[in-house]
Amino acid sequence: MSTATSSTRSEESNIDLWPGGGVVDQAGNTYSGYFMPQQFSTSQTQLDLKNTGVQATMQFKPTDNFLLTANYFHFQEKRTQITNVFEMPEWNLSNSPYSSEQGRLLAPNGLTFDSSGTIVTGANYQLPAAGTGCNATVNPSTGEARQAVDVCSTQTPWLTGNYSVEKATSQVANITGEWSGDYLSGSFNIGRTWAKGGPSVEFGAAAKPRVFVNGHWEDGSQISQWTLNGKPTMTASPDVLQNMLNGIGQMDLGSTGSGFVNTDTSQNFAQLDFTWTPNVSWLDSIQFGAKYRDTHAHQQGGEIRWYCPGTTEQFQSCDPGAGTLQSSFLLPHSLTSNTRVFSDSIFPGLNFPAYYNYLNNTYDTQRLMHPDDQSFIKEAISAAYIQANYNTGNWRGNVGVRFVSTMQDVYTADKITKNHAVYYHDANGNILICPNSGVNAGGGACAPGDFQYLPRSQQYTETYAIDSERSRYTNVLPSFNIVYSLPHNVVLRLTGSKAIARANYGDLAQLGNLTYYSQDYYNDRKQFGSPLPGWYGSGANKNLKPFTATQFDFGAAWYYAPNSVIGMNLFDKTVKNFVVPVTVTNRTVNVDGTPEQFMQYSTNANGRKGTSKGVEIFTQHDFSNGIGVIANYTLNKTNETAVSIGDTKVGESALIGSAKFAGNLSVYYQNDKLLLRASSNWTGRVVNGLVAGLTEYQAPYHQVDLNGDYEFNKHFMVTASIMNLTRSTTRSYLGDDTKLRLNSLGYSGRQYYLGVTYKFGPGK
Repeated sequence: MSTATSSTRSEESNIDLWPGGGVVDQAGNTYSGYFMPQQFSTSQTQLDLKNTGVQATMQFKPTDNFLLTANYFHFQEKRTQITNVFEMPEWNLSNSPYSSEQGRLLAPNGLTFDSSGTIVTGANYQLPAAGTGCNATVNPSTGEARQAVDVCSTQTPWLTGNYSVEKATSQVANITGEWSGDYLSGSFNIGRTWAKGGPSVEFGAAAKPRVFVNGHWEDGSQISQWTLNGKPTMTASPDVLQNMLNGIGQMDLGSTGSGFVNTDTSQNFAQLDFTWTPNVSWLDSIQFGAKYRDTHAHQQGGEIRWYCPGTTEQFQSCDPGAGTLQSSFLLPHSLTSNTRVFSDSIFPGLNFPAYYNYLNNTYDTQRLMHPDDQSFIKEAISAAYIQANYNTGNWRGNVGVRFVSTMQDVYTADKITKNHAVYYHDANGNILICPNSGVNAGGGACAPGDFQYLPRSQQYTETYAIDSERSRYTNVLPSFNIVYSLPHNVVLRLTGSKAIARANYGDLAQLGNLTYYSQDYYNDRKQFGSPLPGWYGSGANKNLKPFTATQFDFGAAWYYAPNSVIGMNLFDKTVKNFVVPVTVTNRTVNVDGTPEQFMQYSTNANGRKGTSKGVEIFTQHDFSNGIGVIANYTLNKTNETAVSIGDTKVGESALIGSAKFAGNLSVYYQNDKLLLRASSNWTGRVVNGLVAGLTEYQAPYHQVDLNGDYEFNKHFMVTASIMNLTRSTTRSYLGDDTKLRLNSLGYSGRQYYLGVTYKFGPGK
């Protein structure tokens, strides 16, 4: 039995980027043709994690040459995670001509650029003085009266994030048998694995530093700024937290909700392996066998809804005070504002547990599982192999072939959401404001001075579309391994093989979200950052092909002392159909049988053919006093290949996960009871995928880890680790022409682990 607990905190700075169009600032300056963040955010995550595991083994030996073993393993993980996000979406940019909004909140000369003048490196938003620009009740350019709702106000900084409580359980049970004979030996393994898990709480919320009272906006922040020059930094009004605690703020009810996905998987497996030892001097053995796996995976979406007591109306629609930001919904203090990856002038945060408990205590809570929002995968894999092992003295190795047949059935659901108008309007199309009576045009409740919201059932519609795909493919996978021993313990090795890897279940059966924003919805919500009218979404690619790799290695090693070696490997790998995450624009997507043009769609695609060539140098040396050193370095070169969805090319990418170089150095000390190890790991630039039509790269990374264990006796052992001793940070950027097109910065913290293992039985 073993247990381990940990508590970590991580910080991240994240930027979603898009090619910029024309934007006008308050002074009438026009910006166009740039690459600008769609949002700039910093986040902090607190994670509490507890793992428990139990393993039991029983053996029975009915005869001298037959051994039966039964195993059972149970593992459980409990996770509570709170992420606070401090965000500046680009809602403060004008979506209309200058004559309509006077540049909105973008300050004069409010954008800064890199030396090329094409990449935005900072933005400055300021609320104009009352009665001027977009903050005037009468349009200064046209003289037309504005509705109070159209007078600009500060929507940033936007406080958002997530609160999650999850539990996952995994179990394995199997029986193995081993039989040995004079010429023929064999073994079997029959068993089952099964797992289930998901959130019991998956809750998101958001708040803004403004409130609509007495028919006008009252603002809790006057400025919002961000910059990438030096350490990424965000600046907001220093009194924004206190203003929000004092009531100048609103809960963003459109961003309050709970959606989650629960999963369960199972696999039955059976395997037979035989080894025949013929009476042939140069032929050591012939191995052959077969394996069968039958896997079922299922995921289902659901949500938690809160209804006004005694009704079936969600609380956002029927409670006039639902959007009130109570001080208890906020943390009373600013979060850490100067971390290893970002700096903030102030970092207000939401008290997610408090707000979640308030909703549960105030409204009727229902946990709903959506029967149509689910996906299934059934996968049956049959395999057989044969391999001959030879040894002539100086020459040894093996040659073999594996036959694999795969049958997949994939069923997925797409959630289709169509957003209509949000508010009641008068005959001229103006948004209606709630009167002092607190009754809206439909006879429902509303908050005086606030907008008159339509019932949720009229704001949008949700349907689900089920799609299925069956695929079957057979692969022949040969391999060989040739080893030649030279004098003085020098060994040469040549290997070649063909391998297959199937697309993971998450890529094949991702639950889809297809969302349509109407012109009426955009008109109502454009000041809140609504996307332009059209279709947007994400979903699975059920037609992902399994990727295959043909690989060759040639190596030389010199074993110059016991447990000591120095060597080199040359490698050449060709990979077809590797999986690339992509986000594409202006793509036609099937929506419940109807082809629709999508403004933006995220899915996974296959890379057609990529190559990886390079060299690895390695060494290990053990000293007589128990100290040892292990080191290796790999240099890798990859090409870029076309990335396709079906037969349509959507971009180019190098092999996902490939790095230009990688190396590690480990120094250790060990004796009969104690093992101590310090490891230093370096990784070069890594290819992550395609974002906004450009390749995302992970910048070179270095990390130092410490770990050790002490065995008190044959039953009791203690293990401990310190991960990321160096407090290293990750960084990703877009395109290989510059590193300034920043996409994300991350810091997972220095992590500490402590484990205890106890073994039952006599042991050794």
